Amino acid sequence: MRLTNFSKRTITILLSASIFICCSDKPATGQTNSSDQKETTAPQGKPNLGVPIPELKFADDVKKYIRDILAAPLPADYVLPADMLAAKSYDECVSMVNIHYPQFTNLESDALLRAVKENPMVYQEMMLEARSVRERYFPGSQPKRTN
Repeated sequence: MRLTNFSKRTITILLSASIFICCSDKPATGQTNSSDQKETTAPQGKPNLGVPIPELKFADDVKKYIRDILAAPLPADYVLPADMLAAKSYDECVSMVNIHYPQFTNLESDALLRAVKENPMVYQEMMLEARSVRERYFPGSQPKRTN
């Protein structure tokens, strides 16, 4: 098989490009290096309910995290935001929680699991607020921490 000058140049260019792409520090568009990947662990800071944020890779990890949040006692010193303290009803407070945390509003099943996986710390904040609202209107319905 005889290659023309055009074919030789094309092959040389393609080989050079593939070597450059393979050895580049930055990934090609649409790809990620392990150092560029977004962490699935918690942002810095102390979780409000005290539930550590684990690595959330699978749906079962997220479900366990949600169960841990639901089982965690409320901090005894937590104070609801001022707008919720001024609310006149439970329903009004629930509406405010939905306004404060729209990324979780009206989600179920897989959509909720994805939202929790993407925002584990914010989900914990929302659950603290929502559970504190329940405790305000239905005293004794939520376990509390003493310290």
